[in-house]
Amino acid sequence: MKLSEECVETALEMSQVLHKTQIFGPESTHNGSPTNRERTIEELNDLFAVAEMLEEIGFLPAGWLSDEKIAAKKEKVMKYMEISHDLGFTDLKKADEPSAGRISRPEFPKNHTITEGCLNRN
Repeated sequence: MKLSEECVETALEMSQVLHKTQIFGPESTHNGSPTNRERTIEELNDLFAVAEMLEEIGFLPAGWLSDEKIAAKKEKVMKYMEISHDLGFTDLKKADEPSAGRISRPEFPKNHTITEGCLNRN
């Protein structure tokens, strides 16, 4: 198996888990399997592992992870989430405390955070 195939497969698994989360919620489980939240964590770790491997073989250059590009993506996502919120489809709330970490609790423009409702359809 090529590393690029593994990356595609992992991204597709991530997509599938998030789709199931939209439908059934983050704590949903089936026949004792991990919850959708736990599966999301597993798939994100898999995705980061593949990214590290791509760097190790030289496909990605050292330092490829860009704070500027991450910040730009967050800003873009928040822009569209705010539009969705204004239309009544996304649940946003004000942050009560400072960010605890870039991945687990990202800092968003206008001091907003994403709530559980963002993953669930109304």
